[in-house]
Amino acid sequence: MKRYATFALLVILAMLFVACAPQPTAAPTQPPATAAPTKAPEPTKPPAPTNTTAPTKAPAAPVAMTWSRAEPCEGACGNANLSAGGYVFFYAQNPAFLTACDETGAKCNLPGLAEKWEESTDHLTWTFHLRKDVKWSDGTPSTADDHVFTINVVSNPDFKAATFLGIFADIQGFKDYQDKKADSLAGVKKVDDYTFTITWTTPKRRTPYEFSGYFLLPYARMKGQTVAQWIDQKIEDRISVGPYYFTDIKYGEYYAMKANPNFYLGKAKIDQFVYKAIPNWAVAIAGLKSGEVDAVDVTPLNEVPGLRQVSSVAMYPDAVARGYMFWFNVREGRSLPLKVRQAMSLALDRQTIIDTLWEGYGWTFPCVFQPQGVKLAGVIPDANQFDLAKAKQLVSEAKAEGWNGKGWDGKSDLVLQYYYTTEFAKQLMTATADMWKAAGIDITAQLLPTDKVVQVFYDKGEYDILYGCCADPGTLEHPAAGAPDTLYSCACAYPAGWCGQGLCNADLDKNLTIASSSFDRAAEVKALQDVCTFLNSNMITMPTWMSPGIWTVNKRLQNTAVGTGDAARFNKYLFTWSVK
Repeated sequence: MKRYATFALLVILAMLFVACAPQPTAAPTQPPATAAPTKAPEPTKPPAPTNTTAPTKAPAAPVAMTWSRAEPCEGACGNANLSAGGYVFFYAQNPAFLTACDETGAKCNLPGLAEKWEESTDHLTWTFHLRKDVKWSDGTPSTADDHVFTINVVSNPDFKAATFLGIFADIQGFKDYQDKKADSLAGVKKVDDYTFTITWTTPKRRTPYEFSGYFLLPYARMKGQTVAQWIDQKIEDRISVGPYYFTDIKYGEYYAMKANPNFYLGKAKIDQFVYKAIPNWAVAIAGLKSGEVDAVDVTPLNEVPGLRQVSSVAMYPDAVARGYMFWFNVREGRSLPLKVRQAMSLALDRQTIIDTLWEGYGWTFPCVFQPQGVKLAGVIPDANQFDLAKAKQLVSEAKAEGWNGKGWDGKSDLVLQYYYTTEFAKQLMTATADMWKAAGIDITAQLLPTDKVVQVFYDKGEYDILYGCCADPGTLEHPAAGAPDTLYSCACAYPAGWCGQGLCNADLDKNLTIASSSFDRAAEVKALQDVCTFLNSNMITMPTWMSPGIWTVNKRLQNTAVGTGDAARFNKYLFTWSVK
C-alpha cells in the first residue's frame, strides 16, 4: 500500500548463495520444512574422491546473507509483481528496469532495458526504445508487449498495487481504466516490437526514473490469465529479464532464486540463493560473527563497535542516505501548540545523538525536500538549532497560554511513538524523550506495533508524534523524496489521501505544485524555499538526522563495494558479486 512507502516497517530476510563452480552440487529448490528459522540449509557434501582419480574440487560453501529492509514481510515475502515488497526484489533484479541507477544507487536515469528515450516538446509523451538483446530466463525475447502489459497490470484497479496507482495516475485513460469503462490504458501504446510510448494527461516536469521501477511481467505467459492469477502468480510464470528468477516461494518464510543464464549483462557470478526469514537482530548478528551469515544490510548502529573488532567482516555505507523525522499530528483540534513543537526541535541535541548513538554515521538536514542545487541554509528557518534555554522558555509560555501538558485529545499523556523494533531504536527514542523532558515536556517513548500503524496514524489519527522516515537528499523528481505535489498537499491529506498528518493549506498547495511542475527553474527554487519555510516555521515535520545504511559483509564475498578506503560504498549490483 502507498502508505507503507512513507512509513516503512521492518523485515529481516536472509539469502543463501551458492557460488558458481565446476560441476557444482545443486542446492535444494526448497529449504527443508523442519529447518530452524535461524540456520541456512546445510550444503550437500561433494562425493568423496576415489583412490584412482585426483580429488574433485568441492564447490564453494553456501554464503548466507541477512537482509533487513523496510517492508512488511507479508508483502516482501509475497507478491513478486511488486504490488508490495519493492525493496527486497530491487537488489536481486537491479539494474533490469526500464531505466537504471548505477551500482551505488546515487546516479539514476541511466539506460536500462531502454537504451534511449525522448520526451515530446509538449511534455506529454515519452517514447522508449528498448534493447533488442533482452531475453527472459526461459530464453524467449522480451519486447514492448511486456512493458505495455506490465503497466496495465499494475494499474489494474483489482490488482491493488497502490504505489503504481499513484505513479501512473496521470496517464491518459487512467480514470476510465479504473472505472472499468476501458479494458486498457489509452496512454500506453506499442509502436513496434522494441518501442512503446507513455502519454500523460498534463504536462509536468518528469524524469523516467519516476515511473521506471516496475518489475517486468511476461506478456506471452500471462496474457490470458485473470487478475487473481496475476496476483497469485505461478512459480513457473515467475521468469525474469533480470539477473535472477524465482525457483521456489513460501510466503512469509523464504523464496529461492537462480541466476538467469540469459541476463543481458551476463550471468550472475553467484548461481543461486534463498531469502529466508531471520527472527531478530540478535540472531542475525550472532550469525554474522560466527560466519553462518555473510552480510547484514542496515546494520544496527549499536552493533557497529563490536563488529569493528571482527576481522572477518568489513563495513560499507550505502551511497544513498535515509532521512528520519518526527511527524506531528496536525489534524484540526489535535495538534500540540506551535510553541511546544518548536521547543521540541530546540531541545533535541541532534549532533550529540549522531556522534554517540549513530556512531558518527550521520548528519543533519535542513528540510524534508532537498533538491540538488537549491540553496536552503541561511534562507529558510533553521530547524536544527539546539537551544535548551529557549526551549524551556517556549514550554513555559505554552503552559501559561493554557497548554496542560497533555496529548492529542487534551487528556491523554503525551507519547512519542515509533515502529522500529530494534534495540537501537529504543535507545534512540529514549534519548530523545529524555532531552524533551529536560525542557519541561513530560513525554514517554512507546513502541507502536507495526500492525497498528495504519489504524493509529491514518484511520484514527489518535497520536501525538510518530518517528519514521523518509527524506531524501536527491532531486525533487526522486520518488523516495516524496513528490512535493502529493506529500503535504490537500489532495493527499487525510481523509481524501494517504497522508495521515491531515495537513491542508492553500498557499502551501500552490507552492507545492509550482515546485514540482514548473519548467521555470527560478520559480521552482523560490517555491521550494517557500515550502520549506512554511514546514519549518510551523514545525509540521521535524527533521532530525540522515544516515546511510551500513552493510556489514563477510570478506569472502568479493566486489561488494564500489571504490576503496573511506570512499568505498556498497555495490548494489549483486550480479557482479562473487565468492572467494
